Amino acid sequence: MPEPVRLTGDSDQIPGTQYDKIPKLLARYVEFSQFKDANLSKGYFCYSCVYFVEEKNGCALVQSKGESADGVNSDHVAPYGMCALWKNPSMVG
Repeated sequence: MPEPVRLTGDSDQIPGTQYDKIPKLLARYVEFSQFKDANLSKGYFCYSCVYFVEEKNGCALVQSKGESADGVNSDHVAPYGMCALWKNPSMVG
């Protein structure tokens, strides 16, 4: 049985593909710091994304580094962040 792919967040490519991850600005990623200490298990926060979460603060589809939709520059995808990829699946394909 093949080993599962471990997502480390070290690459700017979507794991298992030759495609580049989507920049935060294009994904309309925004962090909501007022929810930093909230229960994130409900809603559309990155924390709840069981499909594309990488390690502690990363995403398999969105780049960790760069400017977000609200102009904030950071080097992570926060668990209390959100993006618009779920609202507009055509952005991914």
